[in-house]
Amino acid sequence: MVQGTTGTFSRTTTGNGVDASYEKTENATEGTDKTYGGSESGNSITGVYTSTESAVSTYWLTQTGSDAAGSFSLSGSGTFGSTTTETGNTVTGAYTRTITGTDTYALAEQGTNPGGGFSETVNGTESFTLSETGNAATQTFTRSIIGGGSYSRTNSGDGATLPSDSGSTSYDFEETANARAALFSQIGTGITRYTLLEHFNDVSNTGNGNTPGNMNFLPFGQPFVDPNTIRVSNGRVWWVSGDGSYILLGSYIERPGQGAAVGLTAAFGGGEVSFASLDLKQAKSPRYFRKQVGAGRVRTGPWTLGRVGGADRLGFASSPPP
Repeated sequence: MVQGTTGTFSRTTTGNGVDASYEKTENATEGTDKTYGGSESGNSITGVYTSTESAVSTYWLTQTGSDAAGSFSLSGSGTFGSTTTETGNTVTGAYTRTITGTDTYALAEQGTNPGGGFSETVNGTESFTLSETGNAATQTFTRSIIGGGSYSRTNSGDGATLPSDSGSTSYDFEETANARAALFSQIGTGITRYTLLEHFNDVSNTGNGNTPGNMNFLPFGQPFVDPNTIRVSNGRVWWVSGDGSYILLGSYIERPGQGAAVGLTAAFGGGEVSFASLDLKQAKSPRYFRKQVGAGRVRTGPWTLGRVGGADRLGFASSPPP
C-alpha cells in the first residue's frame, strides 16, 4: 500500500507569566494537499488545554495484490473536511477527542477473478464521527467511528462478480488500543467503501491475524495510519512518525539507578533530558516536535507535516533509521 499527504505552518502564541495561561493559533498549508487552522488555550503549569482545528485534506492511495480469488490493482483519492475538538491535560496525558467530517472519494480497481478480468469504480460521499478517549502518556485509547453515506459503482468484464449499482454505506468501528505495546483490537460492522470492491487487503494490525503491530485502520480518509513512536537503535534515539519518516533526537545514555537519558542533538538545543520525560512529551503532544521545526531547529533535511485521521506526521522522508 502506498498512500500520502505533504508542509509549512505558522503559529502565534500569547501567554501570561503570572498564571501560566496561554492561547495560540496555528495555520498551515501542506503543498496542495491540505490546509488547516486551529486554536488552543490552556495552562502550561496545570497542563489543562482545549483545542479546536478545522482542516481540508486531499489524500491518495494505491494497492496491488492477490488473494485466493485473483489479483488486483487499486487506486483511489479523496478530499475530506473535518473539525477536531479536544480537551485534555498534558501533565497526566488524559484527553478526549472528537473528529467530525465529510469525505468525498473515488476508487478504481482492475484485476482478474476466476471468470476473467474486471474493471470497477466506486465513487461516493460519506459523513463520519470519530470519538476517542485515552491517555497519550501511556498511549492507550478507546475509539468509536460511526459513518456512512451514498455511493455509485460501475463494474464490467467477464470476471466481475459485483453489480453496477448505487446505494449507501453505513459502518460502526469500535476499538481499544495500546500503541506502545503494538496491540490494537478493532471490531467493525456494516458496509464501508472497501466492502464494495472486488478485492481489498486490510494490512492493518487491528485483527485479521496481523497482530501485534503498529498499523491502524480508518474507514474514512487515508485507510492505514501508524502512531508516532520513540525508538532506540544502535545507541541513538529517533522520533519516528506514522509514515516511517524520522528525526534523530540524540544519543541514548544509561544511568544506573537513575533511569536512561537522552543527549539531545544541537538541533534540539543540546543538553540531556530523561528518556522517560522525552517519551512522555512526544506521546502527550507531537506538537513538541512540530514546534522544533517551527522554531527552525531542524535544518538537516526536507520535512513533511500533516495530520491524517487525527495523527500528527512530522519527519524526514528518507530511509529507516540505521
